[in-house]
Amino acid sequence: MERAEHLITDMANFSMMYAEDTSALRNVMYMTDRMGETDEKNMLMRMIYSSAVSILETYLDEVLNCLVFSDRLVFQRLAASPKFIKFNSDEKRVRERLSRQIFHRLDDVEAFYKAATGVDIFPNEDLKERLKERIKVRHGLVHKNGRSSAYCSLDSTQALLNDIDDLIGYMHERVKAGVAQLHKGG
Repeated sequence: MERAEHLITDMANFSMMYAEDTSALRNVMYMTDRMGETDEKNMLMRMIYSSAVSILETYLDEVLNCLVFSDRLVFQRLAASPKFIKFNSDEKRVRERLSRQIFHRLDDVEAFYKAATGVDIFPNEDLKERLKERIKVRHGLVHKNGRSSAYCSLDSTQALLNDIDDLIGYMHERVKAGVAQLHKGG
C-alpha cells in the first residue's frame, strides 16, 4: 500500500503543476484583453488555446505513464487489456506502444485509463465531447498556422481552460480512489 500512497502523491504533484500551467495561461489571456481587437491579440489567443490543449494532452500522457510504470498492479491491468495483451506483459513493448499514443484521441485514452485503474476519467460524456471539439479547433489552428478564419475569443479560451481544470480535478480524485481500491484488493 505504501507504493500506492507514493503514486497518489506523485499524481497530486502532477495535478498541481498542470493547474499552475492553466493559471499562467489565464494570466496571459487576461493581459491580452486590454489589447482591443487586433491581429496580434487573435494570434496570442490562438497560441493560448493551442497551448491549453497541449497541457491537457501532456497531463493525460504523464499521469498514465506514471501510473503504469511505477505500479506493477496498474501495469499488469493495462498489459492484460485488448490493445496491449499481444505484448505479453513486456514492459519495453508496452512503453513503446504508449509512447506512440496520441493523447488527443480521448476514446483510446479513456479506455487505457479504465483498463489500468478501473475508473472512468470523464465525469460525463458532455465534457468529453466538448474537449473533442476543442481538440479539433486546436488542430485547425496549429496546422493551418492562422490561415483559417478561426478566432479564439476570450470566452471560448476561458471555457476550454475551465473544462481542462474540471477534468484534471475530477481525474485526480477518481484515479486516486481507483488506485487505492486496487491495492485494497477491490
